[in-house]
Amino acid sequence: MKRIHVVVLISALLIIVSGCATIPVASSEDDALAKRFVADPDRSLIYLFRNEYFGAAIPMQVSIDGQVAGRTVAYSFFKWDVPPGEHVIKSFAENESSLSLVTKPGKVYFVRQEVKMGVWLPRSQLYEVNEQQGMAAINECKLVTSDAFDAVKRSRLVAAGKIEPPVPLKVPSSPEKKEVASLPDGTLVSEQPPGAGGIPEKKVQPERVRKSIPPSGYTKEYAPVVSSMIGGAFDAALESADKNYQRSLVKDGPQQDRYLKLLEKGKTALVARKYDQSIADLQEAEKRFLTIEGTISITEGLGSLVTDDTVQEYEPEVHEKLMIPPYLVLAYLGKGDFEGARVERNKTINKIHQYIEEKPERAYLENPFARFLSAVVYEMEGKYDDARIEYRKMKRDDEIARLEKKKDKTTDLIIFTGVGMTPQKYEEKWGPTSVPAGLATVTLGFAYAGYNAMESTVSDCTIKIDGKPMGKTSILYDIEKTIFEQYEKNKSVMISKLVARMTSKAAAQVGAQMAAEKALENIPFASMFAKTIISEASKQWIAAEQADLRSWITLPRQIQYVRIDGLTPGEHTIVVEYNGGSQVHKVTMEEGKIRVAYFSVAR
Repeated sequence: MKRIHVVVLISALLIIVSGCATIPVASSEDDALAKRFVADPDRSLIYLFRNEYFGAAIPMQVSIDGQVAGRTVAYSFFKWDVPPGEHVIKSFAENESSLSLVTKPGKVYFVRQEVKMGVWLPRSQLYEVNEQQGMAAINECKLVTSDAFDAVKRSRLVAAGKIEPPVPLKVPSSPEKKEVASLPDGTLVSEQPPGAGGIPEKKVQPERVRKSIPPSGYTKEYAPVVSSMIGGAFDAALESADKNYQRSLVKDGPQQDRYLKLLEKGKTALVARKYDQSIADLQEAEKRFLTIEGTISITEGLGSLVTDDTVQEYEPEVHEKLMIPPYLVLAYLGKGDFEGARVERNKTINKIHQYIEEKPERAYLENPFARFLSAVVYEMEGKYDDARIEYRKMKRDDEIARLEKKKDKTTDLIIFTGVGMTPQKYEEKWGPTSVPAGLATVTLGFAYAGYNAMESTVSDCTIKIDGKPMGKTSILYDIEKTIFEQYEKNKSVMISKLVARMTSKAAAQVGAQMAAEKALENIPFASMFAKTIISEASKQWIAAEQADLRSWITLPRQIQYVRIDGLTPGEHTIVVEYNGGSQVHKVTMEEGKIRVAYFSVAR
């Protein structure tokens, strides 16, 4: 009996998140006809699709031009045959989302219904996508019959030859898979190149979330490091980073953070120009991170279900793993060890291939900094064809043209600047709140991490060589943008884990209440008091849950650069000027060789 109650509760919780509904699905023949993507010459077609599992079977009612069209579930779509003109589509979930389209005769339009996290039920958002994205998504979905502008009937008439078939919409022969992502605040980010699939598309830049949030947890622990870096006190930053790392080594210290803190120390040592220490720290951290996947202990894994993810050893995000080898390249070049830099360059290329090129769905993780630096090392070796390959993958026509014109070796200086600070995580909580579950009452709630973009006063840096202005830096890699996009891509996995954790805690509460009731059934009022105690303990249990706020916090917001060609051999003084400060560093240039310098401008 106890097991039945627990199973019922778990099912109820999953229904809260996933829902349960039956919708009228069209026949396979009608589904195939709907996927011909053809419109009558004097009419328009509108497809609305929902191609994701998040929210699972929760029905979401949709209307078009004020008429209820029906409901969608995961991987379903509508097809509407409409007259040309303005049409208003609405989606009803925990919120109401609306989209207006002005259609033209003979044209086909695609609308995505994206499911988002709500409080009790999922939310939704509607937006138009281009034909390449739309057709790829529709082919993953099943047709739902609609109560408005029924295109299914018209498809049958076309198939029967009673209506002249319209001209088919030309399907791209080999569409490159692209997705439309959104930031946690709902801002849309289009990854599809303008004009793809024949339909021009305005590119929407992500609006980064910036709030005034005091540091907490891991971000609070590293506040002194960040403060010192912003002030340009890199030795002080390194000292603070080392103290944090040493605390992770003591017997009762946070050893699950040990290698992340070693990563922080290695990165801080790089900006302090302590190259040997930087190499030792980064390599030791990387060695662990290469083997950490799949090695989380059973104890840690179970602990994360009943408490939170902070009990587990930290496993870096992919964008973090991709930053370690190029930083090692810089450290080796800084100490004058070209062979070490060449080895790390090879590792960089291998990691880009492993994490990105072998998995096209990770194209948003492309790291232009790592690729550009790899091309520079190829140039240093005189392997210009290999350098061209990397520049070509980055679509850097300016660098390719420069190599094409290059006849003799020149004395070049490339300056990289890490500008600003990477987004920091902050905690958000839902609950605790009490919910009736049959004869029991359970307390539900969870904590999760969001990303907050750090304020920066620097947009670019002015470079001077020996007192002479040489130009301004330009953005090479927007790490902040990558982090927000990666967060959105991983959000469904994060929410699934939160649901599993919340379910396990709710089941434990029900089990405890039932056990108390059984054990104390012959003692007047004892069962009621026991349930009260369990309920209060459950609230404390839920309230004590913490979001995992760990990340590589000493990364910059952006990597910027400038290339200065044709310097004379000998010693030169580099001055990097920016809003409210400057940094000076001397370099010795050798005839016909490339020199690289790295600066951290954390303001």
